[in-house]
Amino acid sequence: MKTFKFDPKGLVFPIALMVMLGCHQDMREPLKIASNQLGGSIPAYPWDWDPAGGTGADFLPSPAGTQILAPWSNGAQILYDTYVRFDFRKADGWKLEYNNFSTDAIPSPGFFALYNQYRGLLRFYWYFPAGNIPTGSTSTEEFVDFEGSATTSFFNFNNSEFTDPAQNTPSVDKLTYYGVPANGNNWYMSQYEVAYDYQLKNLSYTNIGLYFTQPFYDVSSQTLTGPVTGTAKGSLSSKSGGLNTIAQLFSGAAQVIGAFYSPLSLTGTLKTIVQGLLPNGSGGGAAGLASIVSAATSSGDQQVNLSINLQASLSGQSTIQGYLTQHLGMGIPGVSDATSAPGYDPADNATLGVFNLPVRPIINVSATHFSGSPCSDWMTRGYTVLTPSLDASTLAYLNSSNSQSFNPDVLGIATIGPIHYDILGESLNPCGDTNFDVDGLVNWQDGEITSTSQFQTSTALYLRVYFDVTPNNGAHRVTIVKVFKATGVAA
Repeated sequence: MKTFKFDPKGLVFPIALMVMLGCHQDMREPLKIASNQLGGSIPAYPWDWDPAGGTGADFLPSPAGTQILAPWSNGAQILYDTYVRFDFRKADGWKLEYNNFSTDAIPSPGFFALYNQYRGLLRFYWYFPAGNIPTGSTSTEEFVDFEGSATTSFFNFNNSEFTDPAQNTPSVDKLTYYGVPANGNNWYMSQYEVAYDYQLKNLSYTNIGLYFTQPFYDVSSQTLTGPVTGTAKGSLSSKSGGLNTIAQLFSGAAQVIGAFYSPLSLTGTLKTIVQGLLPNGSGGGAAGLASIVSAATSSGDQQVNLSINLQASLSGQSTIQGYLTQHLGMGIPGVSDATSAPGYDPADNATLGVFNLPVRPIINVSATHFSGSPCSDWMTRGYTVLTPSLDASTLAYLNSSNSQSFNPDVLGIATIGPIHYDILGESLNPCGDTNFDVDGLVNWQDGEITSTSQFQTSTALYLRVYFDVTPNNGAHRVTIVKVFKATGVAA
């Protein structure tokens, strides 16, 4: 596992401690809803954020006599990684998913969200008017969770660089180094990678919903411990995803997931290491990668959503200084009646996400015994070579036409493939392995030597899947890499 030492001046890794912004009753007004919209669903207000032939809309919809600058406009207070500032173009796959701005009233807080259909990224933009924040802060936490009788894999790509299909992620908790000035009129951004869940269409908004809470803190320093140094902009996500996980970072180093959005934001040895991992395209291999979405925008800027294991700690005021939002409810896209729920709803019922495995992959492992020694210092004669192969049931999911693993909506606007995979496992070779990959795992594709006579089902195995998404409109190709926890079976 690679560890990093973090420079708080540069590392804007929103510590994926997702405390999604919620409203604090003592500090701010409830969301303002026009009188003609009471008592029913409120669809995303129509807004052309990227007019044809332009460079992006200058303003949000607002009542006559008022103006709210868009979060990418000059003059707006931008409290997010500026490397993604101009990554919002329709041609690159973005569409409007939520919007509570309208010409009727200025909401407090205001929010809209864009979703990238090729990358599976859901990006929220939050606006806080002047007077909405009673005191400033240095860091903002965002916690989002699901509530209801059902569960979903929607956030399974956010709390770990490895995904376990057998366990749905119930929440995400992140911390960003960007604070919120007390003068208000600020734009804050949060981004999530969505795992495709084909079963969402069988649920109702009464079964499951999203809830956001966003407290803020005064953090004097953030430190990534370890031999690797450097800075980056993005976020840090806790492994557990619980609302109180930020306390672990104040009390001492804790394992988190670091995510960043652009390799241009990196410095130091961290830059050298990470840029060496970035894929060059289809068939170029994915050695060293566990979780990444990589693409170039129409302007040629490289954009990534990369997760890496880190050790992090915080110092400063560990008590909550206030809230931006508190337990703010929102409908989840993809459920059967997403656009019929009372209050603000998604723009449509389309299921989000590009790809996911609905169950743990199955890897069959055969054992072949050999006499002799695999290396000169092997004292005991005889050894076993474990040879893995992907089970037919799992291979069926690695087909873009399988609607349980690949979103058919994406196939209507892009081509997916070629689809590659690697089998990774823990190191068992008594002579020592040389083909180490990500987080100390070994590539088992050509077999793994062991001193045991047969495969032990307790051995950790993983399946790495990687493929390209090539948009039909000529936009730049997207490369997606995911690693899933697997079940090993003795063949």
